[in-house]
Amino acid sequence: MLRPPCKRNICFALPCYAISFSDVNSGAWYYNYVIDLADKGIINGFPDGTYKPDDGITVGQFIKLIMVASTSDRVDYELIETHSEHWAAPYVAAGENYGVFKVGEYNMSNIDKEISRIEIVKILARCDMLIKENPQKSEFKQFTDTSNLSEDELMYLSHAVGIGVINGDVEGTFRPNDTLLRSECAKVIYTYTN
Repeated sequence: MLRPPCKRNICFALPCYAISFSDVNSGAWYYNYVIDLADKGIINGFPDGTYKPDDGITVGQFIKLIMVASTSDRVDYELIETHSEHWAAPYVAAGENYGVFKVGEYNMSNIDKEISRIEIVKILARCDMLIKENPQKSEFKQFTDTSNLSEDELMYLSHAVGIGVINGDVEGTFRPNDTLLRSECAKVIYTYTN
């Protein structure tokens, strides 16, 4: 979708967005994240014109967002052939091709489940290192609830902290097994792309 041209006197101090969602209020804390990503073609929302910011995000939805954010104009997802009719199959196939996921790691048994925060960090860190080819970062941040994470999970979390995508909450927790709302995910993807 093309953005209409902005008049300098209107858009000089304020962003000019062509896309809006009926359930994303301009006063919401996540408004700029959602609209900026929609303007970049990363977020599309739902056919009814909503974004559903208070819903959890599924594995397939997150994979679509992170793959589009990571590959920008390098991949035409409409040309990817898949063995599945699921709408997220081209994004999963691209992730498999880049080595972000193992073949079959995401399939019909788990693609529509809500994704955990640690799974988001794992996928995001792999995209950053394998697709964007950024070196592994290792920035230690003490979270009070990460002692049960594996070494690999801690490495991915450290990378996400190092690139500024993950900060934790005010209580010093990361809540690795909790899910993320679509509004919160918009902030993560926005931060990742900027």
